[in-house]
Amino acid sequence: MEEFDFKNDSFKEFLKKKESQIHIRTDKGIQDTDNFKNLHRSLVSYKLARPIGDFTAVIITKDEINNLINDFSGKLFQQLDSQIGVINNHLLFDRNLDITSYERREIKENNEARKFYLELSKVTCVFLINPKGVHYFVDGNDIGEAIFFTSDALKSYNELKDITQIIEIFNDYKQHLKHQDNYSKFFVSNSAKRSLCKHLNPTASEDDYKNFLIEHTQLLENKPEHRFREDLRMYLTRNLKANVLGREYIMENFKRLDIYINDDFGELYLIEVKWIGVSIHAKGQVIGTSFDASDINPDAITQSVDYIRQLNDEGKNIKLGYLAVFDARKDNLPDTFIGFDETNLIAGSEKYYTRFQKIPDFRVINQHPL
Repeated sequence: MEEFDFKNDSFKEFLKKKESQIHIRTDKGIQDTDNFKNLHRSLVSYKLARPIGDFTAVIITKDEINNLINDFSGKLFQQLDSQIGVINNHLLFDRNLDITSYERREIKENNEARKFYLELSKVTCVFLINPKGVHYFVDGNDIGEAIFFTSDALKSYNELKDITQIIEIFNDYKQHLKHQDNYSKFFVSNSAKRSLCKHLNPTASEDDYKNFLIEHTQLLENKPEHRFREDLRMYLTRNLKANVLGREYIMENFKRLDIYINDDFGELYLIEVKWIGVSIHAKGQVIGTSFDASDINPDAITQSVDYIRQLNDEGKNIKLGYLAVFDARKDNLPDTFIGFDETNLIAGSEKYYTRFQKIPDFRVINQHPL
């Protein structure tokens, strides 16, 4: 049971947070009967006594609960341990704690499972035995602390890393960028480059095409910052136990954050995304934008540190700000952070520099052009 700290918590806020559960539990429904409580306790005891690694829905109508046999725990354990009880994940019980119907139903999507059990609970009571405990659904409501209702959802969450491991995720992302399926989407295809070569040099020979492809192997698609930002954001979303958002947060000066992360503590992490290299023009008929290390150091670094200051001034609990630079330059050159001089920091932001981290450049190499 969750304990309440009268010294540190607001009792009014505590009641507000628990209002729905308090209302349900004081509504004098089936869940307040001795039979229901005893059945729930028995299922909890079963969960604690068995190596539960998946989800099993125990389904029983209110009428059957009201007429349960006495001393049913032994019978309940026996039925759940039976081959039918173990293999199937949806079990319908009667008042004698016999399994009268069963099925092995696959529900992969977490919200779909919750909706299914909420709807089912309008005509029955559903006890969901799971690795974390026993969550129950009654009268279209669910009661308990569970947030996962399928094995897939729980497994996916358990495989995610905590915010304290974000540097590991950044390192893993560097390996992610080495796979052709991942890096190829950032670069202009060979066919489009041949078309560009033809436009720039109508009399180009086959050797001219070959040399043009080699010279512009690292030519990025137009506005690559969008592709880089979204690829990093989606990778973080798939691998981090936190709420990862992009471009939705607008600061008071109307500037948008590239990526921001809200962790379980309600703390904020910022990731500013930049790139260096050469991209094609939007019309596809000319070489477009070019950025180099001088565009990052010092400007992008000082900008990122000042964002931390601005968020702090707005009253946000900003923990750390990161600068991620995607390096798509043709040559393998030093990291863009090398040689940064702190005297370049914007006046008033100096004390926030300790909350800033420059991620080592994400090197993006078009090793096998398509």
